[in-house]
Amino acid sequence: MRSVVFVAAALLVVGVATSALAQAPAGKSVLPAGFSITIDKTVGPAVVGEARKPNASCPKPHSTPDIVAGYSWQPNPAATQSLAIIEKAPEDPASMFGMTKTEPAGKQPYRGGVLIWKKSTTPWVGAGKGEPLVTYSGGWVGAFNGGLLGVSIGTMCGPKEAALALIDGMLDKVIRKK
Repeated sequence: MRSVVFVAAALLVVGVATSALAQAPAGKSVLPAGFSITIDKTVGPAVVGEARKPNASCPKPHSTPDIVAGYSWQPNPAATQSLAIIEKAPEDPASMFGMTKTEPAGKQPYRGGVLIWKKSTTPWVGAGKGEPLVTYSGGWVGAFNGGLLGVSIGTMCGPKEAALALIDGMLDKVIRKK
């Protein structure tokens, strides 16, 4: 009797994982064009993707970090409740890491999920003169096909609207505009 229960439980887990995987779009199909894919993995029923692109609009003479686009989906039967918790949670406080100050730059309901922004500022330190390096990182999370979908853009120089356009482009590949 125990072996029958064990086999039934194993088949249930495999069935749930297989049906969840069928609901998640492949990371490659979501990440923006022009980015080099660095991660595109399926881990159990979850899907994770990351891609990078040079940051052409960073002020000189800073060393320029790449723009990082990210994508993830994981099954979560409590996705709607998880999203409600994320919506109500306060933004992280400002912090310092070395010379870089990272601070909240907005949190809002957006396209059926939550959009959270951070702004990082690093002053120019060194010979000569240089502008501060200001980058934006934005992440969207929402309930999608029985799980949590997340898309993000990190370390983007330039206006926040340019980063939002990349996030919207990834969302448009997965969900309809709202």
